[in-house]
Amino acid sequence: MVGRQGRGVFACAGRRRVWRKWSAGGVGIALAMPLLSIVTGGSADAAVRSGRVANAASETARVTGLRKPRSSGQPVEVSERRSESNGVSELGMTNPKVGCGSLTAPVAVGNSKPSLVATILDTTSPQVGFEVWSGTTGGDKVAGTTITGPKPGTQVSMALPDAALADGQTFRWRVTLARAYHRTMSGWCYYSVDRTAPESAPSVTSDLKPVDSQEFNDAIGRTATFTFAPNGATGVTKYQYAWEDATVAGAAGAPSVAAGADGTASVTLTVPYTQDFVFRLYVVSYDSANNRSVNPGVFEFYLHSPIGPLSRWKLDESGGAALADSVGGNTATLVGGTPGVAGRIDRALRLTGNGDHAATASPVVHTDKNFTVSVWARLTDASHSSTAVSQAGSRSSGFQISYSPSYKTWVFNRHSADADGAVDVPVVADAPAQLDVWTHLAGVYDASTGQMSFYVNGALQSRRTSLTTPWDATGPLQIGRAKADGVFGDPFEGDLDDVRVYDRVVYGTEPDGIEGSTGGIADLANRPVVQEGHWAGDLGSGTNVADSSGRGRDATLSSATAWTTSGHVGGALNLDDANHDHATTGAPVVRTDTAFTVTAWVRLAKLPSGNATVLAQDGSHHSAFYLGYRAFDGVGYWAFTMSAADTDDADLTHAHSVNPVVLDGQWHHLAGVYDPAAKKIRLYVDGVSEAETPIAAPWNADGGFHIGAAKEKGAAAEFWPGAIDDVQAFTGVLTDNEINDMAS
Repeated sequence: MVGRQGRGVFACAGRRRVWRKWSAGGVGIALAMPLLSIVTGGSADAAVRSGRVANAASETARVTGLRKPRSSGQPVEVSERRSESNGVSELGMTNPKVGCGSLTAPVAVGNSKPSLVATILDTTSPQVGFEVWSGTTGGDKVAGTTITGPKPGTQVSMALPDAALADGQTFRWRVTLARAYHRTMSGWCYYSVDRTAPESAPSVTSDLKPVDSQEFNDAIGRTATFTFAPNGATGVTKYQYAWEDATVAGAAGAPSVAAGADGTASVTLTVPYTQDFVFRLYVVSYDSANNRSVNPGVFEFYLHSPIGPLSRWKLDESGGAALADSVGGNTATLVGGTPGVAGRIDRALRLTGNGDHAATASPVVHTDKNFTVSVWARLTDASHSSTAVSQAGSRSSGFQISYSPSYKTWVFNRHSADADGAVDVPVVADAPAQLDVWTHLAGVYDASTGQMSFYVNGALQSRRTSLTTPWDATGPLQIGRAKADGVFGDPFEGDLDDVRVYDRVVYGTEPDGIEGSTGGIADLANRPVVQEGHWAGDLGSGTNVADSSGRGRDATLSSATAWTTSGHVGGALNLDDANHDHATTGAPVVRTDTAFTVTAWVRLAKLPSGNATVLAQDGSHHSAFYLGYRAFDGVGYWAFTMSAADTDDADLTHAHSVNPVVLDGQWHHLAGVYDPAAKKIRLYVDGVSEAETPIAAPWNADGGFHIGAAKEKGAAAEFWPGAIDDVQAFTGVLTDNEINDMAS
């Protein structure tokens, strides 16, 4: 339309048009141009809540300026509006990470160094500006910056300078988008600056006995409640806390709890394992501006060593119906089954899967509080569900450790409620269950977090879950069955040994600095060690190498003359590698896929030209482990090695000595350990730990135990050139101290 003067508005395709004019050759020309806006309608507060920029009607403004057109020297009237497009969104701040504060609820900013941020949606690559003004109206512009041509989807930012962070003041800010002939602006965002930290350290109290009482607490693995208070400080909105480290308590990401209207807060925490007898919880307070108290509060208390089980059934009975609780007096009554069979630790209980079970007269542990339950299990039938241990409620079991044919592995399961139709809440083991293999199982429940954890052979399984509705099963503890929908079932088929129940979280490791053990669940799985064979060189003669362990695992020597009287103690084997001298048992001695330790005294007659093995156990193609001398790039080291599979090209995992082997004519003590709880192998030389290496799950070699050689590609190889004495093999993991004692 030509010739109409002034400014007009008309609707076109649903968009508002604004008339602009200039004079071209004396003729007035009016153009209709669309205006873009920052958000779509709504109040300022509503826009803030939606993550979009506010554009309240009351904030709409018109500013007129002059700009030269490209084709003439005449001025152009330029319009500037806060309008209603989608050119920018997600206005907010970082540090603290918050959205756009409103006039009635400005963002509180403290001693952090925040930045303003916004995301550009406009596709014309406009010039983007930040403006910061003092006060809620009027005032002065105290900061600003311009970003040229950001692409759509780009987040732009501006760090606030000190001038925009004056303590006790309120500021407002906005974003502008400048285009060829007009400029649009966001609505205002507001923030207030409060740089005064809470003036006093928070006070911390607990249901534990404080250090001032001079009393010790049996608290490791149990829950304790801590209450935080402002201690005279004003405006406290939250607390952060951490064990043993005030710096961690005040760091980003530390656990926190919101303060109530009175400024106080309480948390229930499980006390972690520590070897210290004095323990501390540090707490810092924060106000709404995220200012942290200058000093932390602290609660100090004394700790006893971790307490043992509430109840333990060793299941060592050789007969009768009474299964003794060696700790708590909760005798279990046996119905069916066969006690006295060979166990993982001494004797065990055999159940047939036909309803055999044992039960206490009353509950043993509160299942709505912290607890741990563990058992050794040897499953003999995988065709049906088999529960090793549980505790009954009225209609469901409060927990159960079972074999599940659906998962084809072990599970630590709880039910969502003590009711018919209750939902299973299982933690499932990572690997399939093994038939006819002693397996250590431990389920742990932490009531402070609701988390359920499951350990198999001492190793924490990767899957975890939470029970959000814990409940207390008030019925008897059951060995060999579980309850669901009011009926007992899932009878165990196989052998059970050493059932333990704790009223605390037992941690994966709870190291004992005096005994040198790893403690915790790792110790339950790795110990006690059981000697599987002992071949002392002065007990054999001819081709027989006698086993003095009492297990009858004598080894057969390939040469009747391979002996010497100058052993480490008494006589010893004296093997000639050129004659392929070696000894082997007729059957396996240890399971190489569960915890084991092998040791020997050795003396080299010469440095081998390649690998030379002291101890090994054979599979069909090659050995599962090798303890001895191993060459790496032509240099020989003491080494303990395990193979990934019984194949000729299987990968090998090594733990080898720090220094190369020197031919010194001396006796040296070697020990190799496989620790499934830690998922590592270890090498000890002369009683000192030389190396440990992570390892994936190994395989079980079911062939003979080799002394002085190994198997490679189906034949004996890697023959030892020298003497070997006092060979021992154990199920389980010997501690550093025990190995050091053997080497002394």
